[in-house]
Amino acid sequence: MKSTELILADSPTSLAIDTSSTGLLYWLVEYANAEIAGSPADTVRAKTGDLKKFYEWFSVTLRSDDVDDWTKRLSKDYRTWLGSEANNGKQYAATTINRHLATLRHAAKWIQQRREFMAGYPLEGVADIGTPPPEALGLTPVQKARVRAAADKLVRLQTQPNQRPLRNYAIQSCLFKTGMRVTELCRLNFDQYQGKHFINVQRKGDNATPRLYLPEEARDDLDTYLKKERGTDPGPLFMTTTGGRIVRQQIDRYLRQLMALANANVPENEQINLHAHLLRHTRLKEMAKKDRAYALRASGNKGPQHIDRYLNPLDEDFEAVAEQV
Repeated sequence: MKSTELILADSPTSLAIDTSSTGLLYWLVEYANAEIAGSPADTVRAKTGDLKKFYEWFSVTLRSDDVDDWTKRLSKDYRTWLGSEANNGKQYAATTINRHLATLRHAAKWIQQRREFMAGYPLEGVADIGTPPPEALGLTPVQKARVRAAADKLVRLQTQPNQRPLRNYAIQSCLFKTGMRVTELCRLNFDQYQGKHFINVQRKGDNATPRLYLPEEARDDLDTYLKKERGTDPGPLFMTTTGGRIVRQQIDRYLRQLMALANANVPENEQINLHAHLLRHTRLKEMAKKDRAYALRASGNKGPQHIDRYLNPLDEDFEAVAEQV
């Protein structure tokens, strides 16, 4: 399959579909333009890549473009290929294989709703590959204290006119206290901050949180930023110096500055690799210590099947509980 054969529109399309078509490529292109087009660039790249790899394998293996040749047995053979030699002669990791399968499930269900496969839904009973428990992530209390101390210091060091120290301080405070993804924070507008909550927060995918509680410490830091730097004009909640919306790369740069300060006086084996998602892991683990349901609600995930990656306990936490029970 040539890379030019799966071309997406800039936004989702809803054009009439030729349900009499039997071409697999035709159906994959229609699916991609209806369901993938307009998504974030990384999502588009990953999902179209999954579809292209499947179609290349399908067309070479069967010498066919007939959508009805896509059967359950074939899907299992494709899963086996992904786990053996699909990655330039090597196997893909289980998580990558499962992502491929998730893309194909969604595509196959979309096609099935519009024209039934002759042999039935081709991913029926095709299970994911088992994966090992997710690596424990999240800052320890000592590491968190070092990062927060670095934030206290950096807010005093950033004195140039083109810097926004109070904005940056409010951002790390909100990330630490809500467990939001950094992209979710970047998308917030001023009018979404109401009282003690962020309202109508767009989460990953098409999920949304009507009211996301903001603890008092983060509210205080955010209010200070609004009063002394930003003001109350409409627009993005976290603004650049020119009034635009802050982007992830700017937050990543700030976190690297925090990391440098936090690591300045500690041994190499104790240094922190700080990034925004680590702050999310840290908060959700803190919430999970109270109750798993609190962590799930704070995460913004649709269901519990996606929350385990954040809740795998740190070794010291597991060992402390093991001693007590």
